[in-house]
Amino acid sequence: CAMTLLGGVSCWGWNQAGRLGDGTTADRLVPTPVKGLDSGAVAISAGESGACALSRGGEVRCWGENLHGEVGDGTLSPRNVPIFVSDLGSSVVGVSFGGSHVCALMRGGTLRCWGDNRQGQLGDGTQIEQARPVLVKGLFDAVHLSAGDRHTCALNTLQATGDIRKVSLWLGHAHQSTTEIYLQADPTEKIAAIESSVPLRLRPGRFQPSDRLIASLMPGKTSPPAVPG
Repeated sequence: CAMTLLGGVSCWGWNQAGRLGDGTTADRLVPTPVKGLDSGAVAISAGESGACALSRGGEVRCWGENLHGEVGDGTLSPRNVPIFVSDLGSSVVGVSFGGSHVCALMRGGTLRCWGDNRQGQLGDGTQIEQARPVLVKGLFDAVHLSAGDRHTCALNTLQATGDIRKVSLWLGHAHQSTTEIYLQADPTEKIAAIESSVPLRLRPGRFQPSDRLIASLMPGKTSPPAVPG
């Protein structure tokens, strides 16, 4: 699949069970517009059995085979057009489609996944497939994710650095005390609690840390270097 500058989405190739999202099951040899996605997408991810698109408003729509619930609409019915994922709302900042499972990065650093879970790729502590998003256990400050065929990975700032100050930088908190409160909060309460006091400066699908912030996260740097200009 590919996304245009205006946020339109087109797909091509094998279209079994509607994997291309064009409303048919006919294979396509050239890019074909996905139904209802003429504009407004900021990120797309195609997997083995379908694809998903993230909108500017932070919502996710998926389509495809849905044999394991990877469309995320609470059913196991094939979907040949994009369907809104249940229970995600409009706080998604990233999405990744693996083999037959999908994960979403939420504003605030938590992850929610759905679909095939035979190898535990949803990260919820079970091997039970889920047709609706479930919370990934133990992640609270993720800044990037990638779903593979039957596994998922996330970049987790505190685990990587062991430094709460760096977590504060990545999350945009004004004070370290805010981050300490954040780390102790229940994952389902974090988004609302933090946004009410210190809005996170993340744009859906387009988060780009500054050079100064990146430099401060490099090993051996005690303070960020001066930025010319």
